[in-house]
Amino acid sequence: MGEYSSRVSPLSRQFGKAQAAELDASVLNDTAKLEELSVKGKLVHAGHEKKVGYWLLLCAGAVFGMIILGGYTRLSKSGLSMVRWKPIEYSYPRSQAQWEEEFEHYKVGIV
Repeated sequence: MGEYSSRVSPLSRQFGKAQAAELDASVLNDTAKLEELSVKGKLVHAGHEKKVGYWLLLCAGAVFGMIILGGYTRLSKSGLSMVRWKPIEYSYPRSQAQWEEEFEHYKVGIV
């Protein structure tokens, strides 16, 4: 029984204990039956292939759009320049004088 239980142990992780107990040597040698029972390699549930395909196309389109927009912004030099990147320590300007000082930093950073 020790040999059988060690052989079934990996199968029980993949198929569950009830199904693994039903598997015998004839099923293990039948590749078509194993592929039918196996969920390995199936990333999408049956019937949802189109939805996943559309979702992947949408994500790819969004990434493509970001690349095009970023490239256009970079090439046309119309993007904003980050003067200081300290998101934790930095506080936004609150008065007109602080905004003007920040704008002067911005103008120096462009040149």
